[in-house]
This record gives sequence, structure tokens and C-alpha cells, in this order.
Amino acid sequence: MLEILRKYANGEIERDEANAALIAAGSTLRIEDKGRSGGWTEQEIEEGFFEIPKAGSNVIPETPDKRRRLDLKNKVTIQRVRSGHFACFYDEDGYCVRTRRVVME
Repeated sequence: MLEILRKYANGEIERDEANAALIAAGSTLRIEDKGRSGGWTEQEIEEGFFEIPKAGSNVIPETPDKRRRLDLKNKVTIQRVRSGHFACFYDEDGYCVRTRRVVME
């Protein structure tokens, strides 16, 4: 699944191709086209929605998003930022307590 998301984030495949690959992999994750007008609502952010920036766009963040995420308690996520990819480690309260640079191949 991470490979599919990496390809989408790098612009190697389009959203429809990525969603088809996610379905084939048995994942319930889908990439939605939210457009650029208005962005995410507060409710969507609380529910855990986040945008995967496309390669070459100017929306790639400078640093990992370390906001509290209750849906990510005791989990690790991979986030792409301008300087590379980071694993973000969340504690039992949903706080990002540590980040570590990772190499995506």
C-alpha cells in the first residue's frame, strides 16, 4: 500500500490508477479529489483526512504534521515533506512523540 501512495505522491500514477491499485490490494483507503477551493473542513481534519501532495506542486510541507491525531494512537505513519520522508510515531494519547527520516525506495 505504501508503494502505491508513494507512486501517487511522486506523480507516477494518477488518482484513479492509485485507487484501483488500492482496491486490488484489499485496502479500504481511497484518495479523494478535494480540489484546491476551500481546503479541508475542521470536521474532516478531526476525522483524519489529509492531502497527499503531488510531486512538483508547491504544497509539500516543510516539516511533518505533528498535530494530535486520536485515530493514530500507538501507530506509525509515513509523511512526505520537502526534505524527504519521515516516520511519525504516535503515543497512546495520539500525540506525535518522535519523527525519524526514512528512505523510500
